[in-house]
Amino acid sequence: MKQFEFSLQPTRVFSYLMALPFLGHAEIQSNSELLSFLSWSKLNQGSLSSIEDRSDASFYMSGNFKYIRSHFSAEVRPEVRTLFSNSLDLESSDPALASVEPPPRYFKWYNSLNNENKPDIYTDLDKLIVSYSTDTLELYLGRKEIGLGLVPYLSVWNKFDTVLPTTIRADKPLTHDGFGSTWQKQNLSLRLIGLLGSTPQKDAYLGIGSWYSQRSGLEVHFLAGTLWEESAFGNALAFDWHGWSFRAEILWLGQTNLKNESGFQGSASAEYSFAKVWNVDLEYLNIESRLNGDNTVSKFSPLIGKNYAFAIISRSIFETMKIFVGSLYSLTDKSILGLMKFRYSFSDYGDAQLEIKSPFGSPLTELSDKRVLLPDGTYAGFPLFASLSVKFVF
Repeated sequence: MKQFEFSLQPTRVFSYLMALPFLGHAEIQSNSELLSFLSWSKLNQGSLSSIEDRSDASFYMSGNFKYIRSHFSAEVRPEVRTLFSNSLDLESSDPALASVEPPPRYFKWYNSLNNENKPDIYTDLDKLIVSYSTDTLELYLGRKEIGLGLVPYLSVWNKFDTVLPTTIRADKPLTHDGFGSTWQKQNLSLRLIGLLGSTPQKDAYLGIGSWYSQRSGLEVHFLAGTLWEESAFGNALAFDWHGWSFRAEILWLGQTNLKNESGFQGSASAEYSFAKVWNVDLEYLNIESRLNGDNTVSKFSPLIGKNYAFAIISRSIFETMKIFVGSLYSLTDKSILGLMKFRYSFSDYGDAQLEIKSPFGSPLTELSDKRVLLPDGTYAGFPLFASLSVKFVF
């Protein structure tokens, strides 16, 4: 059984800071959330796994509590994760093995309740943060969501909460340990972020400067810092033109230690809405992160190709329903991943989403329906996948 493990000194400093908002009269806000995620995958992995298909039922139950006093606030979100699956008894080397174990972070604030006769169960502090804010400045310390970038799906800036079309997990933002500040005055802003990973090699320290023009609607962003021991520089921009919304991101990674995991990455999107119910999003991604020419998967990108095109069209039905149809196309090996989503909103009380992903590719391509282990040690192939998620907020 795993126990709570964390460094005493940072926790003691954090506890002192957490006490600041409780000095005096304050406002308390709270809500609870239940997220259920039912999924089925046709693995087609041959000898790689002892099962041909996987059925999962995962449940995330959390309560969010926020305490506000003047410029200070503290927020905590304890969570219980439970997984029922036909893959829980597999060997640890089996790629079909499933788990809801929280991702490795600086503070190991989770506990396993597993044994041989129970499903996969973990308790965790999914969010724990103290912050100070004024009209122009915000400071924070703790665990929270981190979102970067402008491109909706194929972002090269958003390394901390990947939402690629190939991502398979519950629709739940990832949280990270760290500290940061945001300064904003009129149309200028500066954001500093320090993210602490489970090891020093997984730390990230970034500064992001932004400028916005109210007259033209143009946004310009600049990024500089270190990302997992690599120097990182980038810029992004967004603007509107004749009903279209254009966004672009560029990221340059240095060559400090990981020479064949470095290089240029860029993505762009064009989005257009018409007739008040239709929306089209076209995106392109280029990853020049394998300088030696091999197919080794870089941790800076979970995709193994270099060039991708993505298109998705959506239509709103009434005010509560929305349908999405799209495809991801790998220009590297000509394979395709088709996807369809149906989303229904319960207004302020939650939503439900049905999603289907189907691969169309030749054998040994990244998005074929047969998963294989390539000679270089990476996996290719994508399972036929279907899921139903239901979220209630109360």
